[in-house]
Amino acid sequence: MDTSYLKTLRTEADKRGLRQLAKKTVSRQSLYNLFSGKDTRLSTLEEVSKALNYELNVQLRPLPHNSESFLRAALRKFGAPLHDNQATSLSLEQTLALALKSALKDKVA
Repeated sequence: MDTSYLKTLRTEADKRGLRQLAKKTVSRQSLYNLFSGKDTRLSTLEEVSKALNYELNVQLRPLPHNSESFLRAALRKFGAPLHDNQATSLSLEQTLALALKSALKDKVA
């Protein structure tokens, strides 16, 4: 999981002072947990981001299906000569990752 956003927030928090930030937002312990990656509560992240003048955007994506037909539809979307009518919204990276996982499970050589 990419936590570069936590590094950015921690840098800003250090510039402004953790003590002042804790007075405006959550406890110092909660700040420590957030910046060390132990606290995953969205409400804490939102409150701290807002206090540091950052906007928090959350993007939800559907989890890829593990069915073979879903994988075939995703491969077809990117040009594989397969016949499948199922729609898919997977990116190329997600499709390749799913295809590799499927290939590693298949013990036929």
